[in-house]
Parts: sequence; C-alpha cells; structure tokens
Amino acid sequence: MSAVDKNQISTLIRLEAIENERRIINSALEKVAQQYEILDVALESGTKGVSDAETHLADLKKSYRAAESDLQLSQSKIESSQEKLRAVKNNKEYQSILKEIDDMKKAGAKTEDMMLNDLEAIDGAKSEVASQKEAYANKEQEIEVQKAEIGTQEKKNLKRLTQLDKKFAEISKKLDEKLINTYNRVKQKQNGRAAIVAAKDSVCNGCHLNIPPQMYNELQRCDCLEFCPHCQRIIYWGGLDVSEN
Repeated sequence: MSAVDKNQISTLIRLEAIENERRIINSALEKVAQQYEILDVALESGTKGVSDAETHLADLKKSYRAAESDLQLSQSKIESSQEKLRAVKNNKEYQSILKEIDDMKKAGAKTEDMMLNDLEAIDGAKSEVASQKEAYANKEQEIEVQKAEIGTQEKKNLKRLTQLDKKFAEISKKLDEKLINTYNRVKQKQNGRAAIVAAKDSVCNGCHLNIPPQMYNELQRCDCLEFCPHCQRIIYWGGLDVSEN
C-alpha cells in the first residue's frame, strides 16, 4: 500500500481511459487487412460469376458451330447422293439412295432444330453475361466505396493514436515517476487488459471477485494505492469522482 491522493488516483484513471481507447483503436487497425481481404474475396466471387457466364456462352457458340458444320457436311452428302441418283441403273439401288437421302434430311432437320435451340440459349447466355458484368461493376463500385471508407477510418484512427500518445505523455508528467512506473508494470502484467479498475460493493470490477472488507474501507478514503489480491490490478473506490480537474 502506497500513499497517494485523489488527484493522483484520478490521473491514473484518466491514463487508463486513454489506454482503453488505444486498445480499441489498435484492435480496429489490426482488422483492416482482414477487412480488405474479405472485400477482395467478395469481388473475386463476382469475377467468377462473369467468367462462368462467359464460359457457358462460349460453349453454346461452340456447340452451334459444330452443328452448323455437321449440317453443311450433311447437305454436301445429300447433294452428292442426288448426283449419284441420276446415274442409277436399277430400282433397288435407286430406292436405297432415296432412303439414304431421306435419312440425311431427317438428321439435318434435327440438327437445324438443335441449332435453333442453341441460338435461343445463346441469346439467353448473352443476357446473363451482360447481367453478371453489370452486377460485377456495381459490386466493384460498392467495394471501392467501402475500401475508401476503411482507408479514411484507418487514417483517423492513426491520427487519434498520435493524439492519445501525446495526451498520455502530458498526463504522465503530472504523476510521480514511481507511481507511473508502478502503473506501467501492472499494465505490462495484464497483457492488454485494464491496469486500474474500480471496486464497487467490495467487488473488483476487473476479476469480479470480493476484496477484503478492510481493504474496501481503506479504498473509500482515497489516500492509498491498493491492489486486488486476486488479479493484482490497481483498484480504487467506485464512488470516487474521477472528473477531470
């Protein structure tokens, strides 16, 4: 237990408020890279949507060209068979060629139907590509806005950290060197948690465990530096007026 006055305790509390804001800001800054990554992944999914739609369109066009080539080949064969038909000498061969021509025409009709279906599908695929590209453009614009907002907030946070560092240094000068060293030592042991916390109704607000009644009574005098016997934080009476002097 070390002798202190209310002003010194209030000053320590103000330092802890600065530290708490620092922790919040640093936590936000640590998430910036992850936020950018999430947005990049979202944009990449939009790229995949465009790519898939374009691949589907390309496949349909390839199918149409293959059917068109088959139809042209079939038409060439029909013309060749019709030429042979003129030179036929007997009825049996004549009927055979006629059937061959008829089969090729039927196959050609099916190919034409398939080509018509492909043309309809191609039109639909073109619309889908346009839709996916529009969606991607909108998503890209939206993400760029979000990235700009993240960047703006990051700059604000970095500026605020600089202000807090300056404020921390200024306030620290008001404290005895031994007292600030004690605070820094406790802060280091807490691994990022609060170094000084209030105690209300004989309960430490840091670890939420009861402190001895005598210690709580001494805290209310606000003339000494006490440590929670459980979590080792600096504790102060919760009823203390900590408004800035």
